[in-house]
Amino acid sequence: MPQGARQSLEDVIEETRQAPRWRECFVDYRAPYVHLTEAAYGALARPAGLHVERFDVQQEAWDFGSREAFAAFAQATFVEWTRLIPSDRHAAFIGEVLDRYRQLGDGSAAQANVFTFYQVQAVLRRVHPEG
Repeated sequence: MPQGARQSLEDVIEETRQAPRWRECFVDYRAPYVHLTEAAYGALARPAGLHVERFDVQQEAWDFGSREAFAAFAQATFVEWTRLIPSDRHAAFIGEVLDRYRQLGDGSAAQANVFTFYQVQAVLRRVHPEG
């Protein structure tokens, strides 16, 4: 997922883990994922002899329909963060993240359980040296 104009769920997780309540759980923590711009993606591809021919970014959304379903998704996908938190505090951490994330939307009940994300499709081509 690339970095986009809308704050990502992972950004909200990162903000939450830095809150005083959670900070002690994340000593020596390293972010598990990166979000690249097209330029950064190209900079990584060039040393491998690749050129970014196309980089399409589409904003997508999954409506989980309920807080419980969204929390179940979070429990399965926040593993790189929750593994550092005592198991009896997982639900509280996930709840705080989802509360913060909800504030990014329009605040309506219809958007309360919607995960908005950016999907990227990149086409790379090998650069053939002239010879």
